[in-house]
Amino acid sequence: MYSMKALHDDQGRVYRKLRLSVTDRCQFRCVYCMPEGPTGGNWLPKDRLLSYEEIGRFVTLLQGVYGIADIRITGGEPLLRRDLAKLVGNLRAVPGLHKLSLTTNGVLLPTALPDLAAAGLDAVTVSIDSLAPSRFQKLSGGGDLDAVLAGIDALAKCTDVAQKKLNAVIVRGENDDELEALVRFGAARRMEMRFIEYMPFGAPWGWDGVMTKTDMLAQIQKSFGALESLPVDHGSTSRRWRIPALDNYVFGIIPTMGETLCAECDRLRLTADGRVLNCLFDAEGVGIRDALRAEDDDAIRRAIELHMARKGVGFLAANRRTANIVPLDHMHRVGG
Repeated sequence: MYSMKALHDDQGRVYRKLRLSVTDRCQFRCVYCMPEGPTGGNWLPKDRLLSYEEIGRFVTLLQGVYGIADIRITGGEPLLRRDLAKLVGNLRAVPGLHKLSLTTNGVLLPTALPDLAAAGLDAVTVSIDSLAPSRFQKLSGGGDLDAVLAGIDALAKCTDVAQKKLNAVIVRGENDDELEALVRFGAARRMEMRFIEYMPFGAPWGWDGVMTKTDMLAQIQKSFGALESLPVDHGSTSRRWRIPALDNYVFGIIPTMGETLCAECDRLRLTADGRVLNCLFDAEGVGIRDALRAEDDDAIRRAIELHMARKGVGFLAANRRTANIVPLDHMHRVGG
């Protein structure tokens, strides 16, 4: 029987959430995630990926020891992992788990969603960075907007998933003129649209591509008038507003670069090949795959706690004002 204790880092932050990557593969090559294809030219070999059973054991350990109760399944594109509903069902059965979410590009949602919902998925977020087909294709490295829209339509009709959101990474000079259109798109489907500041992943990143929260708010206010700020939950990455002129529709902005979210970070990450990351920008992490396969829970706990104790203030808190941030590993390797 596990003895519950808080998982904290060297700054005293307590961790209650896990971002769980199940694959590095994706059909898209988004400019902010995988602009040059898979790192090193190859996908992770299947024998390096954690099995669903190993993932389930890890989540059971995290929940039982540290009270981790909020799991988000990511990738790559997680729906490319075969029989993902099986993993969802396994995780749903973990005692003490409060919320089970999925982030996806939406392409495979129409066929996958019924089984995922039946398995117990609580929330789905779909990424959509543009409503213009040619621009969407450019930003996504060849993605099909119609396929994503079909996935969003399927999600909108699904009554078994309680929470539905949309994400858009805003890149200045690329899609920063679509804020109003994207807000209206989300409002029409009663899905909360969240705009994300462009982060330093992948070779093309630069400060000139960053549109900050302040700039986004100014543009949205120009379109819709007064906005009502909403309270921020501890650890939330999103700052949220209500638009009275749009039937009180709520949207959010994730201010990764104009501000820093490091001080209230409460999430750790597990990569598809079994590395625990203490930060979205943790370039190395600590490998726990071998310990998982040896069923050595003590070694896993020691590795996690030691790695969290090395985190420091956080990558962006320490580096975001640097003139030239060196872009880190592509996000498809990390899990967003």
